[in-house]
Amino acid sequence: KDFGDIFSQERINTLPEHIKYNYRIDLILGSTPSFGPIYPISEKEQKVLCEFINEMKLERSTSSSSVPILFVPKPDGTLRLVIEYCRLNKITVKN
Repeated sequence: KDFGDIFSQERINTLPEHIKYNYRIDLILGSTPSFGPIYPISEKEQKVLCEFINEMKLERSTSSSSVPILFVPKPDGTLRLVIEYCRLNKITVKN
């Protein structure tokens, strides 16, 4: 009860203000980021993906690499977006 405002549904559904930073991921010398496999998605997954983009929970990128996205069903039947960074993590300098 003391922290009800922190865990309110309104706060959960509200993204923090977007602030642009110049982030850089250093890669292991000689490695090249890849374009991960493209998996087919269902009509339902396409709809959820479009909603995420329209609600600005996701934005288009101009990155020199790509990573696969997958959808995993939640217990309530909705879909959880999972971004698979395994390939990128393998060639990232751990700093």
